[in-house]
Amino acid sequence: MDSPSSFLAPNGRLAARIPGWEPRPQQIVMADLVAAAIDQKKHAIIEAGTGTGKTLGYLLPILQLLQDPARGRCAVMTPNAELAMQAYRVGNRYKPEDMTSAVLMPNVTQQRQKERLTK
Repeated sequence: MDSPSSFLAPNGRLAARIPGWEPRPQQIVMADLVAAAIDQKKHAIIEAGTGTGKTLGYLLPILQLLQDPARGRCAVMTPNAELAMQAYRVGNRYKPEDMTSAVLMPNVTQQRQKERLTK
């Protein structure tokens, strides 16, 4: 599996595919730390300021891991609906087409949300 750096770096895969891609050094460090924590089955506490690309920084290693269906599933929890939708949109933009995703929101029928998760 490629490291997150190979995607996020100035000469990385995203820069080659997205016109105007602006690499963020903090995002690259964060993504590599998240990938290492996942690989070592450890927790990681990472703090980053506004505009550093936190959402893609933590989602990219997760999306890379989940490309192997044998590795399981993942749930990402956020403190509010806005961040949940942001994670959902970013994840959908960068995930493989055959990977499914869903967002769970408060005040929405639980049955409908369960159905989305089982796809």
